[in-house]
Amino acid sequence: MSKIFSLLPLVLGFSLSAHAGPFKNLESLRQNLGFTRLEANAGKRTVRVAVLDKGFSGYQRQIGKSLPTKTVYIPGPLQAPADLKTEHGLRMAQIMTGLYSKDTGRSQGLELYLYNVFGFTNFQAAVQDLINRKIDVVLYSEVWEFGGNLDGRGFINAEISKATSRGILWVNAVGNFAQTTYNGPIQTLSESRVYLPDESFLLRIECHVAKGKTCPVRAVLSWNDFKDNSSEGTDKDLDFELVNSLFDRIAVSELRQTKKRLGDDAAPGASNYPRETIVSEVKSGFSYLKVKNYSNNFGDRDRLRITIDGENLSIPSGDRAENILVPADHPEVIAVGASDSDRSGVSLRLQRPDVLAPSSIILNDGNEFRGSSNSAAITAAAAALLRRQDAGLTREEFLSQLRPYSWSQGGLSLQWLRFGAVDGTCFQEGQWDAAPAYVRRILDLGGKLVQTNQGWRIMLPYDPVQLSPELARSRADDLIAATPEGLGVYSRFGGTPAKAIEVFQRPLETGLCIQPVLQKGRQLAF
Repeated sequence: MSKIFSLLPLVLGFSLSAHAGPFKNLESLRQNLGFTRLEANAGKRTVRVAVLDKGFSGYQRQIGKSLPTKTVYIPGPLQAPADLKTEHGLRMAQIMTGLYSKDTGRSQGLELYLYNVFGFTNFQAAVQDLINRKIDVVLYSEVWEFGGNLDGRGFINAEISKATSRGILWVNAVGNFAQTTYNGPIQTLSESRVYLPDESFLLRIECHVAKGKTCPVRAVLSWNDFKDNSSEGTDKDLDFELVNSLFDRIAVSELRQTKKRLGDDAAPGASNYPRETIVSEVKSGFSYLKVKNYSNNFGDRDRLRITIDGENLSIPSGDRAENILVPADHPEVIAVGASDSDRSGVSLRLQRPDVLAPSSIILNDGNEFRGSSNSAAITAAAAALLRRQDAGLTREEFLSQLRPYSWSQGGLSLQWLRFGAVDGTCFQEGQWDAAPAYVRRILDLGGKLVQTNQGWRIMLPYDPVQLSPELARSRADDLIAATPEGLGVYSRFGGTPAKAIEVFQRPLETGLCIQPVLQKGRQLAF
């Protein structure tokens, strides 16, 4: 009997109630990002889009409404647990469909396939099936906390290579672990302790809630010994422990790693995979993670990764430059990050994400959700529309149509702009939660609200003339302003309309006080 794998990826930040209504802001996103033009120019061929997720609860009632009439659900060979009722996959499919076409029930030219990928067995089966069906675009708004080696390899990415090698455009979220990832060498100290950067060679985690409350936490330790074949194991073995601020044990994970292929008769606590997982709760304030070297056979090139998942948690000593997860590190996927979330993952080494897109999705009840999963769904809609125009569209051709940006390359000098930072050094970013639609449009396109010594303005990492083909300056120092009536060009020596806000490119001399980790890339905009 073949082994059924129930390894699970992580759903990214979109927890909704069963009665959540449709989205309020999809039409404004369609307008702001240029999807209406993409839809108008779409060809006549049928495009097949697959959404891979662990759950699509309620999808049947949405077919012909917020999902196209040509929607097919593929349950996979492994049945999901009866108590796993998640709408995450449904919401991703609804976002993608709602941006693909204003007429979501019809969604002309779109065939939608919903794959249940609960567990690795279902994931494998889905990849093979979507290859057989000649799917054009895959949307995968999940990441795995293990299964890879921080370098694009491992058995998860090996499966994805089967799809990308057939020309399938694979759109993947980068994950929301920018504040909750630690990477480091496996350096063994006395008593088999592995070096971690905080006090007593531990890793500090912080629960940001009121005193007396707790944070649910899922902590995963993995190390770089995953094989491309999921049936191959490892004899390199680390143990994992969670302790409180007094260093008292809260929970422990001590699987015994083995190279021997494990069958249904495997001993309890045995594992082929280089990972340990703790699911628990921590009190407000600091707690710590501890790692021990059980096998003592690690080399200089071996590295570990620790991720924690849960609301109101952070790793103060975390790695802010390398925190995207599998399979967003696969070289042939389109890795998508959120331009409006500081939790969205990044990799300086890989220069990823490939695409930044807005992620703010607002429900009719007013609840707002952000994260890279939403951004990936938005990007997948663009990929589907462009694939409908061009059946042979490649990953590189798709990326080439997006807007380049740079937070390090300046535009005009502050002397030309005739304003500066409040403190004379850098621009402090602000927040406008209830921004009007004409301001929201610029923020959706990568703008940052900043305070200047002449009031609030919006800074862009590219020339704002790119916001509209109708914009053209008469003088180099003409300003561009967003107004309720639209964008306009105005003399810097004259007046601007009421409620206007200037939009400017990052100046030559200085930029944001808190610089984005990834200084340049491509913004989703058409």
